[in-house]
Amino acid sequence: MVETTEEIIETEKPTKNNNTKLFLLIGAVVVILLCACMLCGVFLLGSGIFRVGQEREPVMQVLDKFMVLMEAKDIDAAYDLFSTRAQGNFPFAELENMGTDANVVLFDGYQSLEILSFNIIQSANTNKALPQGTVANVNGIVTYANGIQGSITATLEKEDNVWRLHAINITAPPEKFEDYYENNPPEENS
Repeated sequence: MVETTEEIIETEKPTKNNNTKLFLLIGAVVVILLCACMLCGVFLLGSGIFRVGQEREPVMQVLDKFMVLMEAKDIDAAYDLFSTRAQGNFPFAELENMGTDANVVLFDGYQSLEILSFNIIQSANTNKALPQGTVANVNGIVTYANGIQGSITATLEKEDNVWRLHAINITAPPEKFEDYYENNPPEENS
């Protein structure tokens, strides 16, 4: 005689308890990833703010030195403040022009400058004439004697760990020109 036995194997049916555990596990992983992303963001933002704070004063010193040298008409020393890349695109004669004629007004009576906006970026470009590497963009106010104020916009790039000018633009209001020519009348040709 042959005996047969039937064995019934019961499988666990998914229960509400198992689904809850799965959702809790997924939720925990998502929360951990969000926290990690937030920490990275805070770190990057914090280090960026710290870096801007560290670099602000050296950039300001370069701009101030440029203004002082141009007021003293020391064009050679002012030109040395420009990066090698900028000097390749900005001939000495153009800077010399900035220190003569009507442009001398932009430097005469220079007192101080104040940075209003300042940002640092990492720049890479296929156009080798543009600033590369660590680049600072600055906007600010130039204060002259008699309280007259103009504006300054500059781009600097770090070259051998030193801030050097790439481009600079200085503007002065009409009253600065009036004040200058009142105190320095143009020589008349006879």
